[in-house]
Amino acid sequence: MPETKYAQIEWNVVDMIAAYRALDPYAVFVKMRYAPTARVTEENKSDYLSAARAYCEAFCKARIVLLPDREATYEADVDKEMQKLLPPSGL
Repeated sequence: MPETKYAQIEWNVVDMIAAYRALDPYAVFVKMRYAPTARVTEENKSDYLSAARAYCEAFCKARIVLLPDREATYEADVDKEMQKLLPPSGL
């Protein structure tokens, strides 16, 4: 089915290219989340969320360059990517 092949290309190729293009904001986010001394506290919670959102926005914008039809769902895509980055219990 052509739709299935298109979806697989998007998930496997386009998303990887978009993630690569958003590597700098991702590095900032990873440093805040996974560094040995990283702790999300009330004092740095907004910085953490800003770093996560910056990565999600960069990722989604890079994906729009490759798939222009994604511009229509940009905000929803950013929100969906944010949910992937946040711990299940929230912050």
